[in-house]
Parts: sequence; C-alpha cells; structure tokens
Amino acid sequence: MQFQTNLLVDDNDIPLNAFSQNYIGNILRTIVSSLDHDSQGVTVQIDDEVFRLYTEKGELPVLSEFKKC
Repeated sequence: MQFQTNLLVDDNDIPLNAFSQNYIGNILRTIVSSLDHDSQGVTVQIDDEVFRLYTEKGELPVLSEFKKC
C-alpha cells in the first residue's frame, strides 16, 4: 500500500522519499489500529506538552501514560 505522508516541522514542509512516507504511514496506522480504530487518514500533533492523534472522525483519546513513553 502506498501512503502519502507529509511531515511539517515549525510550519516547514519536510520532503520525504517514498520509503520514508510508507514507513511513517505504517507506524501511524498501526498506532491508530492498536487504539481499536480504523482510518485511512491519520494526523499527529506533537509539541512540548501535547501529543494528539486525529482521524477523519476526529481526535482520538490517548492516555497520558502513552504520551510519556
């Protein structure tokens, strides 16, 4: 399966090759799947104190213990 994965750091788009897009895409879909959700689109927001996962259905609840790992 081919993924279209975008990486944005400080509002700068970081180009990714096909391998990196698939690798990151697979990891994100696996994380979402482990939370008992199925999604074609996943968005992750990571800041100093924030870790959020979004699918096309909205934000997924993530336990604070997971955020610290």
